[in-house]
Amino acid sequence: SGGGGGSSSSSGSTYVVNAAMNVQTVINSASDGDTIALAAGRYDQSFTVNKDITLVGANFGKAISADGSDTGSKVDQVSEVAFDISDAQRTGGSNETWINGTVTIASDGVTMDGFRLHSYNGPLEFSGTDIDNLVIQNSYITGFAGGNSVRYTDNDGTASTGWSINNNLIGGVAG
Repeated sequence: SGGGGGSSSSSGSTYVVNAAMNVQTVINSASDGDTIALAAGRYDQSFTVNKDITLVGANFGKAISADGSDTGSKVDQVSEVAFDISDAQRTGGSNETWINGTVTIASDGVTMDGFRLHSYNGPLEFSGTDIDNLVIQNSYITGFAGGNSVRYTDNDGTASTGWSINNNLIGGVAG
C-alpha cells in the first residue's frame, strides 16, 4: 500500500499500519510532517504521539452522525449518532480503527482523524503543558471510567493555542 492524499506542504512519508504491528515503533521511526494510517482493527496497545504527525484511522473524514444533514437541532443530532457499542457502526458500516489503550499526546501539531478511542483506563491523555495546534476530529472518545475522563491542564503561564476538536463523540462513561 502507499501514501497519497494528505498534506502537500512537505514530502512527508506515509506509514501504513495494521493491528498486528506496534504503533509506538512506527511513531518512533516517523519524522515531523509524516502521516501514519492505521487500518481498521482493534489495537490493544497504548502509545505516545511525540512528533508533529498526522494519524488517520479507517474512518478518517467520516462523520460519526448518521446523516449530519439536520440544522440547528441538537436533539436530532444526538439521536443520529451511532454510538460505538460495537464495530462498524458508522454510516456505510465501515469497521473502526479501535485503540483499546491510551493515546498520549506529547507534541505540538498532532492530528488524529477517524478513530475509536475506547478504553476503560482512559483513552486520551496529555504529556506536557504547552501543546499547540492539536486537531482531533471524526472520532469516538468513549468507554472510560469517570475518573479517567479526558483532561488537559495548561498551567505553565503560556496559553496553548490552535486546538480544533470537531465532529467527535466524547462521553459514554463506563462503570
